[in-house]
Amino acid sequence: WWNNTWSKWQKVCTTSVADVGKTDITSRFLNVAVNPGGGAFYSIKNGICYLQIHSVTTSVASSAQKILVAGSLPAPDMDSTNGHYVVASSDAINGLFVVMADGSATYYGSAMTIFTSFSYPVAES
Repeated sequence: WWNNTWSKWQKVCTTSVADVGKTDITSRFLNVAVNPGGGAFYSIKNGICYLQIHSVTTSVASSAQKILVAGSLPAPDMDSTNGHYVVASSDAINGLFVVMADGSATYYGSAMTIFTSFSYPVAES
């Protein structure tokens, strides 16, 4: 409040990570079935990666399975996050989605169809 007028809110952003529009990474999957209408997308805004995965079926049962090749996702800022994200299905099946420093992703858990979204801070370059 200054001079009896309100100022507009200003965005304060200290990241050097560039914004990226919606990017399809469906073709970068390994070892999974992408069901009709399914896929995966990410975008980056203000240094935060927003990931959406829908109707992608894994085939593992209780072991690790790399599901995205290196470079598919922006590298997470490992100082701010551990890169681990829990996913669950309507059948009470749980799994763990891990984003690695090289932008690959590994799924740990039972075979399931994944519908999830999460976000994480992107590593500064």
